[in-house]
Amino acid sequence: EKAELVLSTDPDADRLGAMSPDREGGWRFVTGNQIASLLTHFKLSKLSQQGRLPPSPIVVRTEVTTGQVTRIARHFRAQVIEDLLVGFKYIADVLWQLEQSGAYEDVQGSPADFVIGVEESHGALTTSQIRDKDAGGAAVLLAELALEQKRRGQTILDYVERLAREFGYF
Repeated sequence: EKAELVLSTDPDADRLGAMSPDREGGWRFVTGNQIASLLTHFKLSKLSQQGRLPPSPIVVRTEVTTGQVTRIARHFRAQVIEDLLVGFKYIADVLWQLEQSGAYEDVQGSPADFVIGVEESHGALTTSQIRDKDAGGAAVLLAELALEQKRRGQTILDYVERLAREFGYF
């Protein structure tokens, strides 16, 4: 079918899997860490380009998720919460504490400042209104990224490589 991207979810649609065509005519899996970095960079860059980045942007990742997410977030001057245990209940707790007190540890802000929460196990949260991982929002962002890459004559894998060159290999 000459697809630019293949997406799949698990049965309850809370985890997103992806494959992208490679330059040799085959397909390559996009890892959970790569998806986390792609979504984080794409969302932050689009919000920045549109002048819609929150005043105190917040990016959340679990401790085992790639440190590339932290480097990307800091590039956009976002606050980063990166010491959470695995599980979206911890990301939901961050949102609850921001809602209740305007802070989580040393990070100041509100749920409106939340940009994205990610973990290496293919989970992403792209909005503060949902308090668990949601493949739907992640799929929309990844599809938009694939379309933008196609218009440039590039692929998702090209974007992965660009992020690695700019923010480091992890």
